[in-house]
Formats: sequence, structure tokens, C-alpha cells
Amino acid sequence: MLLTMVEYKRMSKYLLQFDGSCEDNPGHIAGYGLTILKNDIQFYEESGKLAYGPIYSNNSAEFFAVYKGLKKLYSVLESGDTVLVQGDSLLAVNILNRKWRAKQKSLYYPAYKLAFDVLNSIKEKQISVTLQWISRVYNERADELSR
Repeated sequence: MLLTMVEYKRMSKYLLQFDGSCEDNPGHIAGYGLTILKNDIQFYEESGKLAYGPIYSNNSAEFFAVYKGLKKLYSVLESGDTVLVQGDSLLAVNILNRKWRAKQKSLYYPAYKLAFDVLNSIKEKQISVTLQWISRVYNERADELSR
């Protein structure tokens, strides 16, 4: 199927970069950060603290950041849009890509479930989503926001 120029111009490319942090990991204050570009232009940024306690870790913060970013995108995505999700967490990227399995009793399970559910909802809208690991050097803004 060929696209008209109007249809092509309407399509958007989104880049979501995420990161999570936890001082005295696990068990202290966990923070998350994310940045979203739309067609190479800054679209959205968010950061925050999850909470304080023994159940929080950098991994739970990573998954929560992915969840928050994908949730934000879910409301604006249209047919034909593409999403590239990048993070410096091999664990988060490989679990969400279904290369690795998540253990339900792990410290990151609740946040993982939220991220996975919204990821599946986006894919049900026929939106192309690619998850990719990147080196920390290329994830500086999300890292900064997570702290």
C-alpha cells in the first residue's frame, strides 16, 4: 500500500529514553527519569521519586520510567507512528523484548507488569515499538533526570 504525502507527513517518530536510580540500592529512594523526542524535537520530560523502602531498587525505577513514558505516548500515538525506546538497562530492555524472563517475586515485578501492560496496549494499536539497549553515555539526560 502506497502512502500519500499527506499520510506520510502525518506519521510521527518518537524516541523515548529512560533511566532509573536508587541510592543505597536496593532500599533507599528510587528515582526515575525519561525524555521523549517527537520527530527529533523535544516533546516531553518527566522525573520523580518512587518512594523510600526496602522494596525499591534501580530496576524497579527503570521499569517505572518505561511505564510512565509509554503511558504518556499511548494517549498521543496514531496509526503509522513508530516508537523507539532506549535505555541503559540490559535487564529492562531484554525482559520487555522477551529475551529474558522476569521473576514475579523480584524487586522489579510490579513496575515490570505496568510497563509490559502498556507496551502491549500500544502494540494492539498497530504501533511499531522497538526496544533497544544503549550505553549510559548516550542516555545522559534520562540519567540526570532520574537522580
